[in-house]
Amino acid sequence: MLGRFRKQLGGSTPNPPGNSNTDLVIVIAVVIILSYYRYLLWCVQAHVVYAFEQSLVNMTQRLQRLAASTDEKVSKHIAACIHLTLHTFCDVMLCFDSLID
Repeated sequence: MLGRFRKQLGGSTPNPPGNSNTDLVIVIAVVIILSYYRYLLWCVQAHVVYAFEQSLVNMTQRLQRLAASTDEKVSKHIAACIHLTLHTFCDVMLCFDSLID
């Protein structure tokens, strides 16, 4: 009845729900938006993963530098201890030699 009244007034009858072109356009728009959202989410995740990997690489390099520096310091310390021990041993041996003579 409402459709007949609109035709008399020169209007068009509305399309039944679920069969209109507008619904199709909305579905397509939603699919496009969701696809774009997924793409953006993937880009953000990829960026976060890349940043994390770079952080790990930087931390690994820093740890390697620290380990090398520590090894060098320990080696120098050990060499100094060995030198001091040999020097002390030689002094002790000289003292014993002087006591024995």
